[in-house]
Amino acid sequence: MIKKLIVAAMLIATFGISGVAYAQGDRPAQSRQFTPGGKRQPPKPADGKVTSVKVTLRGNPPSCDWVVVDGVIRTDGPAKVKFKWVIGSADSTEGTLKFLHGGYKKVWITAPTHLPRGTSMHIKVLSPNEVQSNKVPVGELCG
Repeated sequence: MIKKLIVAAMLIATFGISGVAYAQGDRPAQSRQFTPGGKRQPPKPADGKVTSVKVTLRGNPPSCDWVVVDGVIRTDGPAKVKFKWVIGSADSTEGTLKFLHGGYKKVWITAPTHLPRGTSMHIKVLSPNEVQSNKVPVGELCG
């Protein structure tokens, strides 16, 4: 008992430790991180990144007024992905996707076909990292 008190006093004097707990075998107990309510803190998940974005036209235009553009956004882990559709050089609809784990999600939008020839459409990911998809033509698809 006296030996334990001497060791505790030496630790307090040397390292400024105000309390020492011992487990069996007179070894210091492992410390653990707890929340104020006494529960263990869960490990924080690492934020995933967008690894690829691809857009395609869905089949033949169902009408000469509009076309459907499909997109696939892929991440390597859990992430909150903010993106926007871009038609030509103008921003369009914005969206947010929540990924609980790595994988892909599909998005789609309808686009007008009466735009000038050569007008294209793509997806621009804004966060968690910036990525831009390939571009697909949407202007004057019906000739």
